[in-house]
Amino acid sequence: VAVLLVLTGFMMMKKTSGPLIRMSRDIRKVTDGDLSSLIVLRQKDDFKDVAGELNRMTEKLRERFSNLKEMYEGISGPMERLGKGVSTKEDSKNNCNSILKSIDRVETELNKLEL
Repeated sequence: VAVLLVLTGFMMMKKTSGPLIRMSRDIRKVTDGDLSSLIVLRQKDDFKDVAGELNRMTEKLRERFSNLKEMYEGISGPMERLGKGVSTKEDSKNNCNSILKSIDRVETELNKLEL
């Protein structure tokens, strides 16, 4: 009975440790900034539901950072044109308004995050 318990315990440990090690490796990639990384487990692995939720979280992070990047680009272009100082007074006013609107959108997106 003791040998059977030891073998069963060893098999269960092996069955759960493999997926956990793979999940840990893939989570480390996301932590290092690779939001294109997904947690991929084998069909028979445990923790597929946890991996799926982590993948959904990564997708949402990817969407939010993509939105923030677009908003940044909406600010940087007009700022660059203002910095060059070659635009007319009306263009400068429009650039300032565009920058302020973009800053408001960035602030709104950042306020959605609970930091």
